[in-house]
Amino acid sequence: MLLSSLRPSPVNARSETFSRRTVKLQLSARRNFSVVAVAAPERPHISRSDEELGSELKAKFQSFESYPAPVYGANNLGCSEEEWKSRVDLAAAYRLACRLGFNEGIVNHFTAWVPEVEVMLVHPFGLAWEEVTAKNLISVDLEGNVVRGEGKPEATAFFIHSRLHLKRPRETLAVLHTHQPWSTALALLEDPTLPMVHQNCLRFFEDLVNDTHYGGLVTSFEEGDRLAATLGAKRTLLHSNHGVIICAETMYQAFDYLYYLERAAEVVVKARSTGMPLRVLADEVAREFKECFIEGPGKEYARLHFEALKRQLLASEQHSNFLG
Repeated sequence: MLLSSLRPSPVNARSETFSRRTVKLQLSARRNFSVVAVAAPERPHISRSDEELGSELKAKFQSFESYPAPVYGANNLGCSEEEWKSRVDLAAAYRLACRLGFNEGIVNHFTAWVPEVEVMLVHPFGLAWEEVTAKNLISVDLEGNVVRGEGKPEATAFFIHSRLHLKRPRETLAVLHTHQPWSTALALLEDPTLPMVHQNCLRFFEDLVNDTHYGGLVTSFEEGDRLAATLGAKRTLLHSNHGVIICAETMYQAFDYLYYLERAAEVVVKARSTGMPLRVLADEVAREFKECFIEGPGKEYARLHFEALKRQLLASEQHSNFLG
């Protein structure tokens, strides 16, 4: 073998020279490299104590003056403004309950009491709930006389609602009675108690009565009086083998209770269906929630909830005529 064959070719020599230069440049760059410290971005800070700021924001966020005005439309019925607003809210409650599937055929009933003229507003028996408007509601006095409108109330509606408006110790301007599915399912159980296992349940802490007496259709003042006495000053009655009665000082509060009772009953029935133990909250937790929310901003939350639902009715092709 020739020695010349062992020498690197010119091409290989150039490649080797290039590689050596590259290594030198890399080493030089490493020697000249300096570490530059990058300052961390400043974290946001609060100039006041959490207690001071929290107190101010709580008052600010729970002030509702800037929210949209209530939906009532124009009163062209010739009744007082008080009665007109009661009519609008009651008609809205019927329509909303229908949308949510709380109604059952043409039975069940909602009423509103108008203290100014001492009449009870109710839908005329025979109308479907999606047909109810502020104008076609009838007004009935406590002796069963139809004062305004056409038609008559369903018998059980009169015997139950007239006595609840009359006999309860707390002012009752709204009474709602339904057989809504989940709440009624709870009322069918041997133990129909609503356990305090969810935040929605806490709304009803010490404000719900379980009435385990069922005597058939209510066709007498006697049963209406019994229901009023059983409910007392509380707002919610779960009637075994029957359904639900809600009584409240305003229609928006009554509907809010009705809505959240159904949501609470749904999760309770589903949780019980697993057969697993329920995680029940302590009474002091439930009481603190009740005092903080229901007896605090809860009333305004209910009003805003109801007004938002009324705006949805106005935007709905099927229910936009609820004003009449």
